[in-house]
Amino acid sequence: MDPRTIEAFRRYIETNDTFLLLGPKNIDGDTIGTNVAFAMYLEQQLGKCAILYSPVPIDEKYRFLPWTDRFVHHFDAEEVDAIFTSDTAVPHLFAHTADEEAVFARGIPWVNLDHHISNTKYGTLPILDFESTSCSMILYHLLRKLGGTITPDMATHMMMSIYTDSGSFIHPNTTEDTYRVAGALMEAGAAQEEVARRLFLTNHAGKLKLWGRVLERMHLGPDGVLFSAVTTQDMMECGTEKEDLEGLVDLMNTIPNRVCVLLSEDGKGNVKGSLRTGTEDVDVNIIAQRFGGGGHRLASGFTMKGKQLVPQMTWKVMDRVDTLQEV
Repeated sequence: MDPRTIEAFRRYIETNDTFLLLGPKNIDGDTIGTNVAFAMYLEQQLGKCAILYSPVPIDEKYRFLPWTDRFVHHFDAEEVDAIFTSDTAVPHLFAHTADEEAVFARGIPWVNLDHHISNTKYGTLPILDFESTSCSMILYHLLRKLGGTITPDMATHMMMSIYTDSGSFIHPNTTEDTYRVAGALMEAGAAQEEVARRLFLTNHAGKLKLWGRVLERMHLGPDGVLFSAVTTQDMMECGTEKEDLEGLVDLMNTIPNRVCVLLSEDGKGNVKGSLRTGTEDVDVNIIAQRFGGGGHRLASGFTMKGKQLVPQMTWKVMDRVDTLQEV
């Protein structure tokens, strides 16, 4: 990492007292783990004030982690000295609530920490590493350079971030550094076994029913595009939430394909597209950008506002093949 970036990050921390920590409107494990770990560092080791913010409630599956009860849904923009955002490639991914708009308009110091290649370098201090498996790994290296201590709770959050963004160390973005950092986090006291059990080895019946429904309607076309879709009605009938779709597109992507697409309704009049590929000559980030989204070369997503999914059935007329023969 560039020494100038590390020094700029040091000054950013030293010259401010109250930090607002947030991420995209659809907050996920990487944002939670990164932001909570940074909040712990700021408050426990430096005596600063950290405001953990999310416009929506934290998903139940993450609530076993310490400090997840610290997230607030409102804040006073005038009390904030500096902004810290993670895992948010482009500004339109924020919820843009009234509180967010007020603090963004103030022009205060803003660290934009991210690992998405589609990041637009907004903020006053973009800290980007497109080779990093998760944002928590970028934060880990920064804090180590600053002489910070990685406590067991911080290590657990950072480990959770790595687990979620690497798909439990199986996604192509898993690198040698991923394992090095994970090993260091275990030495620091990360509750690795509990993270793995809670996030990857625990399901409920409705989620598996929903996955079965989506997998049953998969279609692999002659162009190598593997496709499926899930509607709000599907989720209602299975008793599930949109969070239960996490990991489904990665399972679909285990089937050989060129591009894997999962479309899902969000219940708010929008359709979300999740894209994956395991093919080296396909960049799904470019595809996602055509729809206003983005992400990584092998994994990206987008949202189409004011849309819904409508099923269609197609038929093809062929010559009859009589399989019965006279004896």
